[in-house]
Amino acid sequence: MSRKAIVRSGVVIVLTFCSLTLMGSAAKAQQIDDNEGSLTVTPRRGPIGTTVTLRGNGCSVLAFIGGDLGGGTTGADPLPEIDLDPDGDFEVTYRIPSRLEPTMGQGGARPNPGTYFFRSFPPRCYAEFEVTGLATTGPAKAQLAAIAVLGGLLLVAGTVMRVSVRSGPSGPRLAP
Repeated sequence: MSRKAIVRSGVVIVLTFCSLTLMGSAAKAQQIDDNEGSLTVTPRRGPIGTTVTLRGNGCSVLAFIGGDLGGGTTGADPLPEIDLDPDGDFEVTYRIPSRLEPTMGQGGARPNPGTYFFRSFPPRCYAEFEVTGLATTGPAKAQLAAIAVLGGLLLVAGTVMRVSVRSGPSGPRLAP
């Protein structure tokens, strides 16, 4: 396992532990401590593949995390480290993934509909995102269109190539 993979796995494990600790709190604020950091996500809900904008202050290591408490799939997707401006602010875009990595040996699959969290390490800030379902635009929509076209072509080809079977002394055979 490469050093980068080990560091990435370590961040996922720590972030998962922090997220499970934070999800148990009653507070739903987007900020854990006014003096620590803040994070917002726009939009706050959408299907897999949605591109969101993350804006924050003081959070440079983030992950998209799911788990049992939010009703989503257990797993995480660490974001690349974020460069902060001189005031500690940032704005980045992120695409909701079609697969989460396992955390602490569990999970790691396509995100099911449910609530997921963007969490920072150290645990300074978080934001919620609701996955509403599978992607309905982009590659998934293009694949569905291709399947429909292919199905139509096969239907036409099947109709044109009417096959009849004739029985003869050597058994059934295709008619010319």
